[in-house]
Amino acid sequence: MFDPIQNHFIKTANKIGIGKEFQAIQICRAAEKILSEILLEYTNEKVKAKSFKEGRLTIEVKSSGWSQEIIMRKDKIISEVNSRIGKKIVKDLRTRLSS
Repeated sequence: MFDPIQNHFIKTANKIGIGKEFQAIQICRAAEKILSEILLEYTNEKVKAKSFKEGRLTIEVKSSGWSQEIIMRKDKIISEVNSRIGKKIVKDLRTRLSS
């Protein structure tokens, strides 16, 4: 049976003690893809998945308008990220204005 290489990365990351960090990177990458699909005017300069910690995904935005757009689509973003990751790990989503 074929075992995807991603599974080996996860196992190795857990063995060397960086499993949570590796998972956070995967979640942020999935969020960035979803944001680009959902938001028509999405660019990395305006909206960026910044971090994931303790069930909370933080999205950094350039303006309060982008923050409102993200918050309005919060449930959809969380649902899509969890779906792509394969488990309900993202519980909350916050926005943060970038400086």
